[in-house]
Amino acid sequence: MGQLIIFEGLDGSGKGTQTKLTAQRLQEQGKDLRQVTFPNYESDSSALVKMYLSGAFGDKPDDVNAYAASSFYAVDRYASYKTDWGEFYREGGLVLSDRYTTSNAVHQCSKLPPMHWDGFLNWLFDFEYEKLGLRCRARNCGLHDQIQPRFNMFLPLEGKTLEELMPTFGEKTRYNIRLSARKGVTTRWAGAEELETFFRIYLETCERDGIGHRPLDYFQRMLEAYGPERCRVCLAEYEGEPLAAAIALHYGRKVFYIYGASSNEKRNLMPAYAMQAEMIRWACSLGVDFYDFGGVYSLSKENGLYRFKEGFCHSVGVTELAGEFDQVLSPFWYWAFLRGKPLLQKLLKDNPAGNGHEMTPFVLIRPGGRRPPRGAMAPRPAGPSLHPAPTGGPSMPQTVLHPLAPLITAESHTLILGTMPSPRSRAETFYYAHPQNRFWPVIAALYGEEDPKTSEGRAELLLSHGLALWDVLASCTITGAADSTIRDPIPNDIPGLLRQYPGITRIAATGSTAAQLYRRLVEPQAGLPAIGLPSPSAANARTSFPQLVAAYRAALL
Repeated sequence: MGQLIIFEGLDGSGKGTQTKLTAQRLQEQGKDLRQVTFPNYESDSSALVKMYLSGAFGDKPDDVNAYAASSFYAVDRYASYKTDWGEFYREGGLVLSDRYTTSNAVHQCSKLPPMHWDGFLNWLFDFEYEKLGLRCRARNCGLHDQIQPRFNMFLPLEGKTLEELMPTFGEKTRYNIRLSARKGVTTRWAGAEELETFFRIYLETCERDGIGHRPLDYFQRMLEAYGPERCRVCLAEYEGEPLAAAIALHYGRKVFYIYGASSNEKRNLMPAYAMQAEMIRWACSLGVDFYDFGGVYSLSKENGLYRFKEGFCHSVGVTELAGEFDQVLSPFWYWAFLRGKPLLQKLLKDNPAGNGHEMTPFVLIRPGGRRPPRGAMAPRPAGPSLHPAPTGGPSMPQTVLHPLAPLITAESHTLILGTMPSPRSRAETFYYAHPQNRFWPVIAALYGEEDPKTSEGRAELLLSHGLALWDVLASCTITGAADSTIRDPIPNDIPGLLRQYPGITRIAATGSTAAQLYRRLVEPQAGLPAIGLPSPSAANARTSFPQLVAAYRAALL
């Protein structure tokens, strides 16, 4: 994969000039590159854009809503990629672009109230980079990503040996370390001469997990800068075959686990655990204070990276750091930068899978359309490293933004409201995604149908019966999925949604918290009372499945 460098800015700010000058300079250096600009007025793909800008669809900006206008620009970019520069980019070419999605995002956001910006931008980025298949190498970038994860894993060494630290590890981690030894996995330290072995396994890992990677010379410079006494390559092997590799760095009073990788082969031998044990043993021999596992972006046991690191830091837990702080001079443009930065970071990276450039069936969503969009991934925390100060682990309050657009069509007559998507729903970008939640089985039972099990099928099931789905809150501070911990609730623009979809004549709220928040924050403006429904969560053990079905049937049918 190549690189896509984008020049963004206000009209008249010099984007075109800077693109041209940069291209000239790079060409003088012998770089092979391609220049593109959007909209591409020389292509037939820009026909709708030109009609829109000429006033063919109306002479007022709001005559074409943000979603429709964005679709015009997205199709132009898609056509340009498929017919002009896509193959060049996939073969490793350098592409310079005058404008891309961020300009569209900022201009179209001006048509919407601020409370709708997150929902619109989630839809836009999901549409262009997922639904249209123009995927990027980095995955799961949240809306407010910064440079470093705010949650880190530190293992205090306290002058102990690896054997003395072992009892503090999680039971499964101890088992896997011993298993790798019994199976014959060995570890050794290597220098710069075997860096290519690490790099091969590293690329294999990046391709498997869909993440970005550094070039080989980056690691070469790292080892040269710190020297073999401070920066080492650790290998885990089975019968001479390298299965896992990592780079460890000794600096100050810490040893840092910088980069790690594992082969697709013989993963059942747990080579990564043997490798970590060896690196911790080295850190203990140096007499440093901490072994730094680095950051984690998720605090869910379902996240493999968190589960792996937590096993070694089981007795300590996660350390929440202060994070990064910016001086905000212009709130709007600061907000626009935060939203655009993850996108630009993604665009500068590849899609190692190499197969993410085709259309998917679950695509264009417009007000009044057949299917509404799924939202983007939930925000991930971020921040730089400090000294560890153990906290209470993953159950900590987080301020979350609602990442999903409403599931609704012009034929919808009943709006069902939850409180806020759970961590599982935010991660999977669809409502009631936890497998133990009973919402979708209940809806299927109401109409004598089977639960489709897929997000697309569930959306079709809901919408085909005139039901719509959203949540009461646009943001709040919450611990996990516990509604009882909600603080600082800000509601979604439900009155605006009702004005846009006048066919909605009935509202139902799933759970007592959703009903209470709706009545307090929304009903005075919406003017439509909500029917209280029992929560379909598995935590609501007081209400059996037949009782849920009966209650929902009485309210919705």
